Amino acid sequence: MATLILDIETVGFDSDNKDSLSPYKGQIISLGVYDLERDLGSVYFVGNSADESFEDDNFSYKSRSEKELLEDFWETVSRYDVLVSFNGRAFDVPFLYIRSIALDVKPTVEIAKNRYVTKQSAPYHVDLFDEFSFYGNVTKKPSLAVLCEALGVDNPKLHMKGEDITDFFLEKQFIEIAKYNAKDIVAITKLYKKWLKNLAPSAFLNAVEL
Repeated sequence: MATLILDIETVGFDSDNKDSLSPYKGQIISLGVYDLERDLGSVYFVGNSADESFEDDNFSYKSRSEKELLEDFWETVSRYDVLVSFNGRAFDVPFLYIRSIALDVKPTVEIAKNRYVTKQSAPYHVDLFDEFSFYGNVTKKPSLAVLCEALGVDNPKLHMKGEDITDFFLEKQFIEIAKYNAKDIVAITKLYKKWLKNLAPSAFLNAVEL
């Protein structure tokens, strides 16, 4: 089955860091996706019209409006059987739906799935935050940075953190935000491979191997 890794970066409309966490008061400024089987990724980012598309490692970077990056996402995700995120159910998915509705972009597939992968059908949505926090049973739930350090994955937050995004956006460092987005995608991909090898339910493995 075809697998797509997803991660987004957001800012608030009034440059308030807290608003960057709300799909009702913020916007998506960078959206990264990665095709696991093809080993290729794309980052669509809001930037200057002068920003040109470029490639770096296995990622292509494309300057878009927020509406265009949403259109690109929904066109892309419709071709996949498995969507993978980190805290996507609580953060990425609500943002994608609310901002799509606000900008008159029609979603192509249902990605707001049941929390438990064993109760889903294709296209599956594996939220690694849920999986590695054992569906809320862990006393202190891990951030992406904490989980990466615990499992021996390069921490994408060493040189830039989510709370820095608004300042970078105001300083028009759009390409830096896009590259940060790609680093998150790489980390999520590595975590997914570890989950797939060690924790994935047999029912899910059997389904995706069909």
